[in-house]
Amino acid sequence: MNKPFYSIEMRGEDVTAVIRGHLAELRLNDRSGSHADSLELELADDPRRVSWPEMGAELAVEFGYEGGSIKRKHGRFAIDQVEHAGPPSRLVVSATTADFTSQARAPRERSHGSLTLGELIEKLASEHGYEARVVPEELARVRLHHVDQAGQSDLALAWEVARAHDAVFKPVDGLWWVRSYEALGEPTATIRPADVSTWRAHFLARAGYASVKAHYHDFDTAQRVPVVVGEGEPQLVLDTTFVDAEVARWQAQAAMGRARRESRRLSLRMPGRPDLVSQQVIRLEGFRERVDDAWLITEVVHTINKRGYSCRVECEGV
Repeated sequence: MNKPFYSIEMRGEDVTAVIRGHLAELRLNDRSGSHADSLELELADDPRRVSWPEMGAELAVEFGYEGGSIKRKHGRFAIDQVEHAGPPSRLVVSATTADFTSQARAPRERSHGSLTLGELIEKLASEHGYEARVVPEELARVRLHHVDQAGQSDLALAWEVARAHDAVFKPVDGLWWVRSYEALGEPTATIRPADVSTWRAHFLARAGYASVKAHYHDFDTAQRVPVVVGEGEPQLVLDTTFVDAEVARWQAQAAMGRARRESRRLSLRMPGRPDLVSQQVIRLEGFRERVDDAWLITEVVHTINKRGYSCRVECEGV
């Protein structure tokens, strides 16, 4: 059996040797959406060798298997919580990705004028020292006309705007990414029954729609005009009247996409896979029809402890 490997840096200094003799468990939670990635280190406490962690100190972690060709490196975690408990005496150090700064999470009251989606994400990201990427270009060019930020944080607003246009949002390593589901690409990993310890797939009829109808206001005719995505029944009708046909179409497509994804859920427990990350498309093979399909990873929890290296993977349909 391959032996797990990990290394940890604090403020650019390698502290693996100190931590190795005290580590009970390392957990890295890689999530998409408005949630911050998090790192948790549970340590057997020894005040003579383990210093009290400093709030705000940045951590970087790399993990995988000794001699393995694939190792996962994740930096820019900032310590935001320390717990001391016992018996036996232990420290639990929690850190979240440094892209989720307190300023970016603070509620704000303001309005944004007529901007494209790309311009809005670039504006929000740049205010906190980050770059923005919106893919594809067609999504970046969608005009939002007017956006009210009423008590929302910049992170929450970016996530809401992305979700409303059938896209995923993730700040990571100095970038604020917005990527449409259509731009996620083909599966990059194949999972078979022998690769997992347990699996559970859910299929829900109530979340599925054959079509979605949205309306926009035609200012020339002063009429409420429908836009339909998909065909047949059951049909979801959106309550809001949108400003033009393009926005109505995007909103209808987003609602259709959410309904289809929410109708399928998948959970996997498996030996550690450092190559699996959130927002990655995987394919299942060898299970049975309906399950053998493409799935989008929404969350991966990587855990290293005395029992070895394991992963819990949560997915939705694509």
